[in-house]
Amino acid sequence: MALAAFNTMTAIKKKMHTMKECKEGAFDKADQLEQKLIEHRAISEKVRLVRFPAVFYGLNVRKVAYRVSQKEPFLNV
Repeated sequence: MALAAFNTMTAIKKKMHTMKECKEGAFDKADQLEQKLIEHRAISEKVRLVRFPAVFYGLNVRKVAYRVSQKEPFLNV
């Protein structure tokens, strides 16, 4: 009887240890993915600023284009 209880406890301990390792692995993977996400967001923001600098400076591109098109007839180019 005592041997059966010991084997059961040993099996439970092994299972708990395996679950703990699995959980730690999942947390490590989540941390890695979160770090990659931060890096990719920074790269994406840099690309956005390079491609659309007017948005960065708070200008509405459509409004600026409209104003330029309105003033073009008056320019002596």
